[in-house]
Amino acid sequence: MEKMVKYFLTLLRIILGWYFLFEGISKILVSGWTSRNYLLGSTWIFSDFFFWLASSPTLVGIVDFLNIWGLILIGISLFVGLYVRWASLFAAILLFFLSADMTCGLDRSPRSRRKDWLSVVANC
Repeated sequence: MEKMVKYFLTLLRIILGWYFLFEGISKILVSGWTSRNYLLGSTWIFSDFFFWLASSPTLVGIVDFLNIWGLILIGISLFVGLYVRWASLFAAILLFFLSADMTCGLDRSPRSRRKDWLSVVANC
């Protein structure tokens, strides 16, 4: 049983590594991709910070660079199996900031009867 767990975790690490690598490379290949729209669409915890980042083209360029190359380097590290603990830490930090505003577009008012306030909205 322990051997199966190791195989499963290794397969999961490789799949997640491929996903991060694919996301980073796809952002390079899409001409004109920028994180500015995501930053400006923020409506929750880090919205003031994200608006500040989106206010300057220089800061948006830095965010884009860190996002793209962070995804690529995390992906390579997880896929190959080098520095997995560091890659996992940076992946958790990156995913925290990317998911900090995943409730955009949902009505979180007290009058709302929706039970899916943690669900991901595709058109954020």
